[in-house]
Amino acid sequence: MRGRAPLNLRLNETSYQVLGLNIRPSYCQLAYAGLSGHIQKNLTFETPTSPKKLVRAVEKAVSGLMTERGSKNTKPFQRMGVAIPGHVDAVSGRILWTPTHKELADFPITEELKLLTGIETMADSDCNVGALSELWLSTERKKDRSTDFVFLNVSDFGTGAGVVLNGDAYLGHDAHFAAEFGHMVVEPNGPQCRCGRRGCWELYVSNCATWNRVHPRTPFDAVRFEEMLADARNGDARSRESIFETARYLSLGISNIGFAFNPAEVVIAGRITAVWELIEAAVLRGFGSPHLRYTVRPARLSADDSLLHGAVCLSLQEIFAGPKFWQR
Repeated sequence: MRGRAPLNLRLNETSYQVLGLNIRPSYCQLAYAGLSGHIQKNLTFETPTSPKKLVRAVEKAVSGLMTERGSKNTKPFQRMGVAIPGHVDAVSGRILWTPTHKELADFPITEELKLLTGIETMADSDCNVGALSELWLSTERKKDRSTDFVFLNVSDFGTGAGVVLNGDAYLGHDAHFAAEFGHMVVEPNGPQCRCGRRGCWELYVSNCATWNRVHPRTPFDAVRFEEMLADARNGDARSRESIFETARYLSLGISNIGFAFNPAEVVIAGRITAVWELIEAAVLRGFGSPHLRYTVRPARLSADDSLLHGAVCLSLQEIFAGPKFWQR
């Protein structure tokens, strides 16, 4: 006996809209999305040099997005998630420290943004929200969903990570920071790091490190770095030698992460994934072990897109979170 015809349902993308803010060293990205988390519109503006200028620039950008929505949707944005490149008190939303903008240290950014825009705001480190983006996207792909993985962002001047354990982001015992794998010491007698120690992992795998092996006297430039990666794909010997050295150090750090957490996946975001087909074997083979059983793959989105989408997901997280009956 046949039942009723199926009724297809979908989320209303205009009934509850949220914002995601991704703060980068030289620019910021702001986007809005509906309940699906799919970004509908985004804009970019220069990162100001002071906390007050930053929140005012965000307020102006929010107003711009409101205007662009026009008469289609006059409802205010409900929440805003913020991705911070550094340490964040994820409970209070206060920036503890960021290597690129020291003037933002101890700045209560979520409180200030709420006062200025009227929008409920939450913040976390950029790599934690990048991990949240991967979790959100893997939930959409039920066949390959992973709830235990490490998100690794190999950026221009550093390397950060976010860890998802049993479907939840691990934030450390005080929700201040966790998974600072970029500051694992891999060469005790290596160069000095921004953290004050020597030989940290990020000094060997960041894009700047890869660049400096080929152009030691030329300041890092993101556009020229991507050209260097294209040279490597086209067979340039020096460029290839440098990216293989980066792959060797990536393999070393990822192996350490694997033995520490035994994750199902290690997900890599960043410009270096443009040459993944060249370095994948070296990353897996270098310090691999028959005792480690995990997948290493590029992120589903580019690094910036992962962090921006993750900020959107952060603003939606509580809406879709399951109840925790032991909490009041």
